[in-house]
Amino acid sequence: MDMSSAATTAVIQSLRNAGMRPTIPRIAVYQIVASMEPAGIGAEQLLDALPARGFPAAISTVYRTITELESLGLLVRSQDAAGRRVYLTDAFAESGKIYFRQGPRGKLRPVVDPALHEHLNRLAQQQGMDWRGKSLVVQAGD
Repeated sequence: MDMSSAATTAVIQSLRNAGMRPTIPRIAVYQIVASMEPAGIGAEQLLDALPARGFPAAISTVYRTITELESLGLLVRSQDAAGRRVYLTDAFAESGKIYFRQGPRGKLRPVVDPALHEHLNRLAQQQGMDWRGKSLVVQAGD
């Protein structure tokens, strides 16, 4: 999934407003993170994804870029269902997270369906509910 030019322009403007140059690594990292939502992406996966965008990088560059984007509020640190650190864009991190679980002690599995997330956001707003930053767990079985 490619980011829209409006979203890319917003990232570039945010970087400039913070006094940072909109470099290829900064923009590429943000775009890759945005393309992996709602599940998020870890630093090692970012490192693996950068060469496909024409930018092979060292892990230190990835971590430095993540830290810079986090400090600007463009990226947010989260955890996946397995407890691993992943990153989301600030816009997506504000929406709720959805998980499936088999039984009360089953592993949480994130639901990666942007259309479902958008639909639930609309339904929650219609009911006057704010579920940003909250989780919905659908559990099957005892």
